[in-house]
Amino acid sequence: MLNQEQARAVADQYPGLGAVERAHMIKRLTWCQYDDIAGHLPPQGDILDIGCGYGHFGVYFTSRFPQARLWGCDPDQAKIAVARLAQNQRRRYFAGACTEVPQLPPSFDGIVILDILYLMPPDLQEETLAWAASRLKSPGSLVIKTIDPGQGWRSLLANLQEWVMVKLLRKTYSSGAFAAGQDPSIYTNLLGKMGIACRTIPLPGNRTPSVLITGKK
Repeated sequence: MLNQEQARAVADQYPGLGAVERAHMIKRLTWCQYDDIAGHLPPQGDILDIGCGYGHFGVYFTSRFPQARLWGCDPDQAKIAVARLAQNQRRRYFAGACTEVPQLPPSFDGIVILDILYLMPPDLQEETLAWAASRLKSPGSLVIKTIDPGQGWRSLLANLQEWVMVKLLRKTYSSGAFAAGQDPSIYTNLLGKMGIACRTIPLPGNRTPSVLITGKK
């Protein structure tokens, strides 16, 4: 997880961010396991962040790997407006679903999908993964972070947290579903049929039963 210094360094890339928003961003960033995630992506080339939100991961990744170019897309226009505060020549953010953004490059060296699949109905999950597989270069790396729904009370806690963010606080955008995450093996089998060999890695130290699915093409 990011330490306070790393979190502040990311927040510093958002000029004009208010003091309250900045404090909230730093707090949230200390929960993020971006260091674990980044190590599974190529350190250079074009990287796509599907459902990038405020663009935190892109800021962290391009700061750590100066040879990388980060492209982010998210259907939540308010979050993209914040992400664009940190936009530069190596970080570009677009409002809209990844399948509907014509400015994106035709292919990517790495694609990351963090904590959004369970906010999509299963058919849209499959459509998004198929699109990502078709845009991934060979060789290329795909990284997915999601929640394992089969972990008892920890899975219920994760769903409760998402309900608060989606339904109560309306801080998280849902693409027509809620708590729709599937067993990780469903994703790995599906991606295997698309030519991407995957493995599942538990994320220790996380309050929710999060897993990484890492794939190579």
